[in-house]
Amino acid sequence: MKKIIALSLTLGAVVMYTSCTKQKEIGNDPASAPAQSENNVSNAAPPPPAPAACATKYLDLAIDPATGRGLLYKIDNSPSNAPVTITALNGSAGNNIIGSSLPATTVLKMTGLSYDPATGICYGITGNGGSHPNSLIRFNLADPNVVGITPLISGGGAIDLSDIERNPATGRYYAINRAVAANNRIVIVDVFTANVFFLPLTTGLPLRGLAVDPGGKLYLMRMTGTSGNVYVADPATGGIILGPCPYGVVIAPGFIGAGAEMGLHFDDVCTNLLITGNFNGTSFRLTDALPACLGGPVPASVPVGIRPTVDFARLN
Repeated sequence: MKKIIALSLTLGAVVMYTSCTKQKEIGNDPASAPAQSENNVSNAAPPPPAPAACATKYLDLAIDPATGRGLLYKIDNSPSNAPVTITALNGSAGNNIIGSSLPATTVLKMTGLSYDPATGICYGITGNGGSHPNSLIRFNLADPNVVGITPLISGGGAIDLSDIERNPATGRYYAINRAVAANNRIVIVDVFTANVFFLPLTTGLPLRGLAVDPGGKLYLMRMTGTSGNVYVADPATGGIILGPCPYGVVIAPGFIGAGAEMGLHFDDVCTNLLITGNFNGTSFRLTDALPACLGGPVPASVPVGIRPTVDFARLN
């Protein structure tokens, strides 16, 4: 009897050992793992969303070559951050002509445009020509057809202003004074009083573009053949502190000459490149690049057709 009991216990132990061993082998076999339930699948964490595309937005002041009327557009993106889209910003009169709500306020030959994001107000200027020479133009971005016009007041001599730009760091508005053609000066425009204040130093250059970055650095462009040289000016004195820095991109085909107008914009939203919009009388071109002495080189951009641009203003 004792032998039978001992044999039964021995066989039981063998069976239990074999069973445990098989369970471990099955548990360690990936192919034998239970399939996920539908609930497990549906409750799985979704993949992270794709990053939003970077989009810079800026205003484009164009001039109708036939009439001199100022036209307002919005541009999204730049050649290095395509696609570029151009949209006419129409007002209450049903068009994008600046000041067109009344014949007397239609502004001809505007030379500069800026924008205050805190108020939604655009500030433009005119030079010696046009329907309202040497004036400050105000309008709400929502309705460019309705404008206010105030003569500029100079406290430092003759003025012929262009390319007004808002300094995001200080809220001041800078412009180029071309009253002395070969020796332009940077001025500050008080958009509340229309007073023009001359900075102490001249640039010694004929300039065709002005831009300001978020830190308040002033970029200037001088045309050179089919491209241009970029300079940096001191915002306190107006004197040149860096340059010439070759832009490195063809701005317009053929020889441009001193009569070409252009906008200059610094895109700190997406590319950290300078954007130019140029019109040489027949050809329109949008480019972006950065000179080597400012951190480039940057490969030449593919030009994009735009309107006959005079100035840009940042929107974001």
